[in-house]
Amino acid sequence: MGRGMISFRSLLAPLAAVALCASPAAAEKAPAHKATLTDGALTVDIVDLSPRFLAWYAAAKDAPDADTRFKLWKALYDFAAVPPTPQGDAIARRLVDGAWPRYAQALAPATAGADGMQPKPMAILHKVADTLGLKAPGHIQLITYVGGFEDNAFSYRGELPTVAVPLESDPEVRKLILAHEGAHAVHMIVGGLSGGWERSVAATMLQEGVAMHATREVFPGLPTAIYVTHDAAWLNARSWRTCAASSTRAIPPR
Repeated sequence: MGRGMISFRSLLAPLAAVALCASPAAAEKAPAHKATLTDGALTVDIVDLSPRFLAWYAAAKDAPDADTRFKLWKALYDFAAVPPTPQGDAIARRLVDGAWPRYAQALAPATAGADGMQPKPMAILHKVADTLGLKAPGHIQLITYVGGFEDNAFSYRGELPTVAVPLESDPEVRKLILAHEGAHAVHMIVGGLSGGWERSVAATMLQEGVAMHATREVFPGLPTAIYVTHDAAWLNARSWRTCAASSTRAIPPR
C-alpha cells in the first residue's frame, strides 16, 4: 500500500491504542519464546521476551502521546533493567521515553530474537561454567529482551539463577556483559548464594570481583578497564587511574 493511501486499519489503530490504555488490565502480553539448551554440566532455560516488545512497539507507534505509550508499555511489555522498588517505574519511564526515537533500530534484533543472537550465548555460558568449576548439573535461566539502549544486563535469583541480556546491544559489548552476568548466575550455584536484591557491600564487592575475573578468563587479553565496565565515562569519573595504580602495586600482573 502506497504512502499516500490511508487504510481502514490505520484509522482504527489510534482508537484501539487509546481503548487499550483505558483498560490496561484487559491487555495480554504476547507469549515469550522458550527453549532449553544443555551443554556439559549446564542447562539453560531461554525466555525470549522480544515478541512482547514487538507487540508493544506495533501498538505504541500509533499512541497519541508519551503517557499513552508508557501505559501500553506497562500493559504489553513491562520489562526493564530497573530495581524492584517503587522508583523502578519512574526509571523505566525515563528509559522508554529516552529510547523511543531509537527503537526502530531494535526491530531487527528483536525479530531475530534469542535464536539470532551473536555470538551464541550457550558457548559463552559454557565457558563461564567451566571457569567457575561447575561440576554437578547446574540450571539457570536466560532472559533476552529489548532494553533502553543502555547495555544494562543484570542477574538475580528467582526460581532459578537468572541472567537478563538486552538484544539491542552491540555484539562485542553483549558478549562481555553476558559473561559477567552469567558468572553471577553460576556463582550463585557453586557458592550457594541467595542472589537477593539486597546484599552487603562486602558480598557485592566479592561477587563483582569474581564476575570480572571470570570474564577475563573467558575473553582474555583486553584492557583491564573493559572488564570493570563498558562505560568509560563512568569509570573515568571515579578516579580509575588512581585505583588502577593501587591495584597494580598490590597484585602482580598476570
